[in-house]
Amino acid sequence: MQWMRSCAAVGAIVALAAFSTACGDDEESGGGGSASSGTDKTPSGEPIVLYDISDTSGAGSISAVLKQFPDAAQAAVDHVNKDLGGLDGRPFKLVKCDSKADPAATTACANQAVQDKALAKVGLSVLWDNGNKVFAKEGIVSHNAPVTASDSVSPTSFPFGGGAASEWPGEVQYWGTEMGAKHGVTLADDNAQGQVNVDLMQAQAAKIPGFKLDVVRLKIGADPTPSVARVIGLKPDVVFTAAAGSAAVAVYRAFQQQGFSPEKIVNTGATVDQETFFSKIDQPAVEGSYYSYEFETYDDTSNAEVKEYRDAMKKYSDVDGKSEFYQWGFADVMTVYNIGKKIGGDKLNQKSYLDYFKKIEGDKVFMGGELSKKSAPEAAPQIVQPTIRIVQYKGGKVVPVSDGFFNPLEGAS
Repeated sequence: MQWMRSCAAVGAIVALAAFSTACGDDEESGGGGSASSGTDKTPSGEPIVLYDISDTSGAGSISAVLKQFPDAAQAAVDHVNKDLGGLDGRPFKLVKCDSKADPAATTACANQAVQDKALAKVGLSVLWDNGNKVFAKEGIVSHNAPVTASDSVSPTSFPFGGGAASEWPGEVQYWGTEMGAKHGVTLADDNAQGQVNVDLMQAQAAKIPGFKLDVVRLKIGADPTPSVARVIGLKPDVVFTAAAGSAAVAVYRAFQQQGFSPEKIVNTGATVDQETFFSKIDQPAVEGSYYSYEFETYDDTSNAEVKEYRDAMKKYSDVDGKSEFYQWGFADVMTVYNIGKKIGGDKLNQKSYLDYFKKIEGDKVFMGGELSKKSAPEAAPQIVQPTIRIVQYKGGKVVPVSDGFFNPLEGAS
């Protein structure tokens, strides 16, 4: 299950980036963002140190998107400290270290986290294999959003989502079984990551009687119009794509110009971003389009955790948090906080936290699915939250479609 983030798009973009070779910079903060209103309840006990290690530089245009992780994590830390009073008298402290999509910088950030006695790592570092080696040796939990091969097997890795390895098979499963599709086409990036996604989808398609999956390649950076024409010529019931950001804008416009309904297009959660995607394209080009997703939708403020998230982002950041990556960064911290409460502030340390995850069963990711060691597939024993849901962009909002979360990896080996 290599390179598993729902940013299947990350792999494609990072492959083109000119990587820096400098070590990661770091920034400590127990508070930040916009000033809060009301009483600041931040306690003064021993800090609980979290490290956000993300590629906020060095990965080309994707770094601006990955910055959503630490930005949202900081808002969550401010919320935990100032509004919730920390954890049993202990404040949370977030240290941000830029891994720069560079192996040396990634290792430097991991070693720094060891020195600072971090409880856990959050965020998204695309070359985190080195970090997993360091953390496994030191017994520190990593919650890296799953992008690397080791994220699914390293003994101290416990991602809070399944990433592309859940979303790609999940899309095929849902359309082949719940939506009645008989013929799908995946518009796949013409690179190694695109092939990984194709392999995941074809393996799932083979399990669905009567479902056929064709593949059309799209070169990174190329005009998508010819590839889109080939897709449409195959007359599919559904089209799967991983295009995100400006690439997604070009792809969806090409489908619109050729008269193909967005209601037949399915994408991953990495594309669900108001700032970088939905606000950049004419609404008819995306109206009714579908997405696999790792969380409750950010527009569903009837959900108490989503409302808590949106309120905290408004209070402690300068954005509204309308993207999956903002949600993921916030959920990282809040899930650590909720599990820390169960362990107890006086007992919470690297060992007790790791021991808890080794047997985790029934706890919930904030705004997300259930954490369950039993649900992890044999080939990816550390993917303890493989569930996803299907959402739709409709009337300017992202709305849930599937009946809750489902596990597309159930029974996988």
